[in-house]
Amino acid sequence: AREAARLSADPADYAAAWIARMIAADGSVAFAVEPRARIVQLRGPYFHLRAATAIAALASHGGHPRLATKARRWLAREFEGALSGGRVEAWPADPLVVAATLALACIAGVGARDRLAEKAARLAKERGHGGPSRDTGAFAWHAAQIALALGARTPKALWSACIDDLAERPFAPWTVLAARAVGDEATLRRGAAALVRSLPTSGPHAGGATATPIPETGLTAIAAHALSGLREHRRARAAAIDFVLARQLLPDRIPAPVDAALALGAFSATPVNDLLRPDIAGHALAALVAGR
Repeated sequence: AREAARLSADPADYAAAWIARMIAADGSVAFAVEPRARIVQLRGPYFHLRAATAIAALASHGGHPRLATKARRWLAREFEGALSGGRVEAWPADPLVVAATLALACIAGVGARDRLAEKAARLAKERGHGGPSRDTGAFAWHAAQIALALGARTPKALWSACIDDLAERPFAPWTVLAARAVGDEATLRRGAAALVRSLPTSGPHAGGATATPIPETGLTAIAAHALSGLREHRRARAAAIDFVLARQLLPDRIPAPVDAALALGAFSATPVNDLLRPDIAGHALAALVAGR
């Protein structure tokens, strides 16, 4: 913290430094930290997808290139092992989640877009033929992650699923982000306007996304990231950023029971939940970097 003060570090620098501290010697990214109990959880649900989010954000920050490269190489080894039939702990079984994980790995800099395009085409074909029954919300959420990585190469059936789901689930920050990559201006504007309606600028949790009963830092950060560069929505984005920054554990606001060495620079999951995860910090960092 003293070094950060000497260098005039901003919140993004603190966030990047925390993510960097979560990268082990082999390049793996920790799954979560319980700072009051001083427990570091190594793996958990959607582990690789969440790790890819953190790695991509760290790379976009640019302040820790060697660690970002080490983590990227670890992630590449993990999915090479999984896709070649090896046993990889916490690797997803659902082909949709596998494709979404590869999508975020591509965004993190792992060269796998051709493989991702193949998996996306397979998912689109299954959807067109009435494949396995799926939660349409989950399908659209992950399909948008795939579209963000593939851009113009996104199968029409997958992108249509994202557009169609907006009517039922208007909080769709991944769809807004993907609309830029796909080049769909109409969906970008429609989705962004819906995001703004979910980001109250007043109230007890001003700026926090109303997609969940208690606003989540990660979801709010993704929404703020999706609204980057849209001048008409600057107020809503600013409120979301303020909510996210209020959750960051900086030297002057780390609660006494929390291990400062484990927590400094991270973001609490919600206003009432101290859980820290690299993907939450990654979403916050991505939003902050996008606003620079």
